[in-house]
Parts: sequence; C-alpha cells; structure tokens
Amino acid sequence: MPQKKVFLVVGLGNPGDAYAKTRHNAGFMVLDEVAESFSIPIEKKKFDALFGRGLIEGSEVILAKPMAFMNLSGIPVQKILK
Repeated sequence: MPQKKVFLVVGLGNPGDAYAKTRHNAGFMVLDEVAESFSIPIEKKKFDALFGRGLIEGSEVILAKPMAFMNLSGIPVQKILK
C-alpha cells in the first residue's frame, strides 16, 4: 500500500516576546499568514514546537513553529519528522 504524503512546512523564528515582530521571526510570521489563509490553527504543543495539521489545495500539511532558538531548531524538526 502506498504511503500517504504529508508535507511539513516549518517557519523558523525565536521564541519569546523580545523577538516578536522582528526580522528574527519572519518565518513565524509567514507561517501564521499561511495558517490563517488556509484556516489551519497552530495550537498543538508537542516535540518542543507549536503545530497544526490541515489541507492546502488537497494536500495534507503540518505547519510547525519550533520553540527553540533558530540555531537549535533542527532538534524539534527532527522530532516532528519521526
């Protein structure tokens, strides 16, 4: 049986109010716009990330914002992929 494709879209940023609405959080801001455009709430917390699942043009996607600083974001992303 063929595996179902699920696309992971990760927006990078830095957690915390100090970085909100700065260039350091451009990835978070873009992901928020995508989530809003496709009505995908990013509310679940797991794997040191905030994420949401939904559909974009018929394809299943996971939208994720790692809650680790940018240079450490690979760790939460790897956890999500597993």
